[in-house]
Amino acid sequence: MNKAKISLIVPCYGVERYLDACMNSLVEQTLEDIEIILVDDVSPDRVPEMCDKWASKDYRIKVIHKKTNEGLGYARNSGLDIATGEYVAFIDSDDYVDNKMYEMLYNEAKTKRLDACWCNYRYDLGGKFAESREIKETFTKETADEVKKYMMDMIGPLPEYPSDVKYLVSAWRAIYSRQIIEENSIRFENERDNGSEDIPFNMDFLMHATRIGYIPFVGYNYRYNPLSLSRNYTHAKFTTYCHLFDEVKERFEHCLPENQYKLHYQRFIFYFFRNIIKYEAVKNINGKKYQNIRMRCNDKRMKAIYSDYPYHRLPLKQRVFFFCMKHSITMALYAMCILENKIRKNV
Repeated sequence: MNKAKISLIVPCYGVERYLDACMNSLVEQTLEDIEIILVDDVSPDRVPEMCDKWASKDYRIKVIHKKTNEGLGYARNSGLDIATGEYVAFIDSDDYVDNKMYEMLYNEAKTKRLDACWCNYRYDLGGKFAESREIKETFTKETADEVKKYMMDMIGPLPEYPSDVKYLVSAWRAIYSRQIIEENSIRFENERDNGSEDIPFNMDFLMHATRIGYIPFVGYNYRYNPLSLSRNYTHAKFTTYCHLFDEVKERFEHCLPENQYKLHYQRFIFYFFRNIIKYEAVKNINGKKYQNIRMRCNDKRMKAIYSDYPYHRLPLKQRVFFFCMKHSITMALYAMCILENKIRKNV
């Protein structure tokens, strides 16, 4: 086997139903010089034996059987520890990819000497598909300053941007230079501690990158899995998100003056609080929906934003939500959340 051009790291836990589809999409990649690292995170189903069976079929596949379940971020780290590829990529084992995805990303990265390259993706909603085309044209960021601007937009767009998300922060639709990762000792954090493994990783990487790119090719298929962590918000998770807010700000302070990142960081906080309030409203946690919503509205992080964030520049829906949060109009917030949830269910 030639030296791997990309190491594909696939953490596996509780995905017996999906793993074969994911693996079929990887072994059939048109880019053949890859290694596939399956990380069995002490999965309680048939996943461990399925991993070994796949390894017996294809010499490019390596398997790690972890002794302790530590979560997605640390499982990815186990893969990074043995990866040998020029680039690395991360695939969630309940998802699957287009068979040209990694050839497209690799060729773009090599041609333009990129440290990382992203592509577009689509949602698989039980056989119904919705493409998310964040970017319609290929672009390249060619300086460290441009890369940091991309990082700020990834964390949170400026107020007038029509969506809460400009560039999805998930690590699964990109390839990353392994040299940058290893030279700067970059690893994933435990999402159980801060609510996100992808955000700190991407910030750590982008702070050291100087050339990145994006292609509009729809390569990644994100499968809606109702059992995934992102679908299971609990009241206790709020504390982990507070840790995340602090970590993001700490990273910004390390590489940028406040006047550059402030509005991006504030939109990031507001976006998270909007989603938290939606969860609190729809799930009616502890049977205290109005009390929980009011508590989020009065959180010190939001209070710090109310005083100087130019919310009048927000799109109308977000502007109304912000106003209701600022004045703790909990019944209106609850009604908006329930209505949005019903609309999404009917789409």
